[in-house]
Amino acid sequence: MFFPEHIIVSAFDLLDRGNVIKYVAPWGKVDYEVLGESASHLIQMDLPSRIPWYCSCPSFLRNVLRDKSHIMCKHILGTLLARKLSMTMDRPITADELLEVFQKHYNAH
Repeated sequence: MFFPEHIIVSAFDLLDRGNVIKYVAPWGKVDYEVLGESASHLIQMDLPSRIPWYCSCPSFLRNVLRDKSHIMCKHILGTLLARKLSMTMDRPITADELLEVFQKHYNAH
């Protein structure tokens, strides 16, 4: 199986709930935030690296980066599906607001 069933079900649940937010800065930068039941996670896509995405969730750090047991977490799969199906909640964001989003995610970990 390419993805464990629970990741697929969870990713579609994120879509059903409208929990994938696409932040678009005036200069064109795009970042995503996925709202979960207990926390939200920052997603970065299309990175110029071997792994072209990043999620701030513990599962991504453990299962994708450290153990290499998965190719992505449910938040990234949900974001990829939301982008493909045009199901993101698009929100324009200023530089100051984007800084606040990054600080919320990276200062908390």
